[in-house]
Amino acid sequence: MKNRIIYILLIATLISFVSSCEKDDTDEWYVHYVAIPTDKADLNKEHDAIVTLPWKKDEKFLFRVTYDQIYGPFKKGTRIWFLVDTPHLDTYDVQLWISHERKDFQLACAGKNQIDMILP
Repeated sequence: MKNRIIYILLIATLISFVSSCEKDDTDEWYVHYVAIPTDKADLNKEHDAIVTLPWKKDEKFLFRVTYDQIYGPFKKGTRIWFLVDTPHLDTYDVQLWISHERKDFQLACAGKNQIDMILP
């Protein structure tokens, strides 16, 4: 009987260890895409925002003044791309804010009209 309890505890510990190892491989990242117009932006026209979505496909969205969206979950190591498609490449300040498992978002990357990065 005593050996059976030790055997069951050993199996439970092993299952717990394997489960925790698998969780590390499935870290979830969330990306907050922000586009803010500069004084050179034409706010009377719609613009294209092209962003990477969690299923590793780039998608195009139309917006007029600002773009402000959060997508996720992403896996670590995913390449994230953000482009505001306008005739001039200095009309929008673009930012990527990232959050690990939906905790505090932190600025990860900023630029003019186009940026990309790889999630840590």
